[in-house]
Amino acid sequence: MPSPPGDGAGGAVTARSIAEIAATLPGATRVFRHFHFDFCCMLDQPLDVVAAWHETPLEEVQAALAALPTVEPRSAPRSIEPLIGHILARYHAQHRVELPPLARLAETVETRHRGHPDLPIGLAGVLAELTDALDEQMRFEEMHLFPRLRHESDGLENAFIALCERHNALEDYLCCLETVTAGQQPPDDACRRWRQLFAGTERLVDDLIRHRHLETATLADLWRDRAPRGPMH
Repeated sequence: MPSPPGDGAGGAVTARSIAEIAATLPGATRVFRHFHFDFCCMLDQPLDVVAAWHETPLEEVQAALAALPTVEPRSAPRSIEPLIGHILARYHAQHRVELPPLARLAETVETRHRGHPDLPIGLAGVLAELTDALDEQMRFEEMHLFPRLRHESDGLENAFIALCERHNALEDYLCCLETVTAGQQPPDDACRRWRQLFAGTERLVDDLIRHRHLETATLADLWRDRAPRGPMH
């Protein structure tokens, strides 16, 4: 089972994946951005492995995580049906509302500031592609995975494997968002719209990581706890 939120930034946190830490510790993604950790293909790696790969002293990362303000995150439901409802309302609905205008805002910024040396060139295209890819994934969950979870207790191993593969495919978009926005850092002379855009993409990345964790870890664990065990030998 995933470690509970707020279990500190020392000791056991080094063995937790950066996806779990980012999803359960408010402010952790900003710490990871400060150390230039990428979000491409490393979300499921433990913190100590990611720090070593980036040649970053682990104790510095631990200290930065421990220094984060104590903010108790809103806990997600701990049973399948309420958790599905939470995912649909908090993530699926919100992604569909927020992504299209965010893509349009990116197009506006790219057009109005053409020629700026720090322009996030291609961001509008990345967001448009992500909108389509994410909608396809959410429809898979809504039409196939969630209905089966509501009515079946076993035989869902392949469905969760497919879910993980779909979430992993979205990691390339997370990597692009972090790269094109220079770690969500607007230039000093950025206008209000530009700063609003980067605030939106930063929130989007954080939400996508939490969404991923709730489905591939929390929801999967709840299903495993409910699934019938085979005969003991």
